[in-house]
Amino acid sequence: LFRSAASVIGREFDRDLLERVAQVAPIELQSLLERLVEAELITETEVYPVAVYAFRHPLTHETTLGSLLSDRRRELHHRAGVAIAELNPVRIGEVSALVAQHYEQARLVLEACTWYLAAATWAMVNDQPTAIEQLERVTKLDQHLPDGPECDRLRATARALLLSVGWRVGSDLDYMREIYLQGIEAAQGANDDALLAVAQASLGGCVVKAAGRLEEGTELTADALLAAQRTGDPMLCAAMHAVVSYSSWFVGRLRDALIAADAAIELTADRPNDNAGGSVFESTRGIAHQCRAIVLAALGNTTDALAVIDNNEAFLRDHGYNETLIWQSFYRCTVLRLNGATLHETDFEYEAQAIAESVGGAHGKLGAQIALSVALLGAGRPVEAKEMAERGLALMNQVNNLREAEPLARNIRAAALSATGNPREGMAEAERAIQCCTEQGNRFFTPWSCAGFATAAVGAGTELDRALEILDHGEHVVAETGARGFLPEL
Repeated sequence: LFRSAASVIGREFDRDLLERVAQVAPIELQSLLERLVEAELITETEVYPVAVYAFRHPLTHETTLGSLLSDRRRELHHRAGVAIAELNPVRIGEVSALVAQHYEQARLVLEACTWYLAAATWAMVNDQPTAIEQLERVTKLDQHLPDGPECDRLRATARALLLSVGWRVGSDLDYMREIYLQGIEAAQGANDDALLAVAQASLGGCVVKAAGRLEEGTELTADALLAAQRTGDPMLCAAMHAVVSYSSWFVGRLRDALIAADAAIELTADRPNDNAGGSVFESTRGIAHQCRAIVLAALGNTTDALAVIDNNEAFLRDHGYNETLIWQSFYRCTVLRLNGATLHETDFEYEAQAIAESVGGAHGKLGAQIALSVALLGAGRPVEAKEMAERGLALMNQVNNLREAEPLARNIRAAALSATGNPREGMAEAERAIQCCTEQGNRFFTPWSCAGFATAAVGAGTELDRALEILDHGEHVVAETGARGFLPEL
């Protein structure tokens, strides 16, 4: 039993865990360990803070594990899962995946799915690709669960989280739609409007980021807000107001975006760190302030916008909201460009890249790259700005993410081409940015793209009449949206 318990734990096992799984008295356990070390079947690899042992030969471990009868193996895996959770209350998020694996081997499907969900929730902040793997494990296992509200809630939670991580790391949109339909069915089976709201908001993120389908994303986020309001949960409503704000400013509904951001900020005033629906955003309040800042800048109030950015950065740093902090550089650079200020690449832009790399999601990496390209261009380093914008566009195509910012990346590349003596190429790239805005319904970046074409045309000394027509189109969009912050650029 002793060797069997050790083999179930793994190639390596610690003394405290083995004691619980083998259910052997401490004195007897110590004697058995000493004899196995003497026989050179196991070796002590660590002494402090707890003794750790390992099988000397993989074959010994595999043979011992293989000789176990299935019922006995399942029982020992069950004990291991319970013991790991009990021994690691402080590190519970970190060990959740290991607990889940033992429950899965014990064929306790509901418990395994519950622990995989816990592991995925922890990994969303630390390792988003791993979170995807754990959530997909749930979707494979939960088909073996019985029908009923409890299991439907688990199914809906897994799919809502999968959609939420999906827009962060980049995912196949058809697959995300399939996951969404499964999640909606499960949420309705559980009669859970909160999970319905998270699923709708997260699919909205997926369609915006994977395909640039801004109108569809806006409709989904509006539905998500309605579902959240049915729950009466103010923090969930705050999260959905922030989602609505984000989708609204891209389509040029700046007043709606400002109203939604202000609603999210007001709802979180007394509970700034309460992030119900946190699978959608790491920090509801942080995102709402970022949206508020960029809308204020577009409306021509860059002074207040910069104050919002500064205060928000302090809040995010104080509370360790690193995923949201990545985007501060994007919003700051965008607001400064609207302000006509001289930009300088700073350590913060490079810090954003480092944080994005550690979190692992393509979404953050792209945001950091595009922000750095804006800063480099504003600092008078067009060659490096062009290279960074091209890196961003290449990653965008590779992972199918952050499509809503494609016009900005192309506009930066166009300006960099013009600044390095290639205005004709700059015109072509600016035209691609305009076309992208048209296809997406992206009215926020339309005036910038129009200005980019005109600047390149002046540099090339050609198509000036057409450039004037395109500028007129940009001014028309400004007049319709109220984005007078773009007028100096035009």
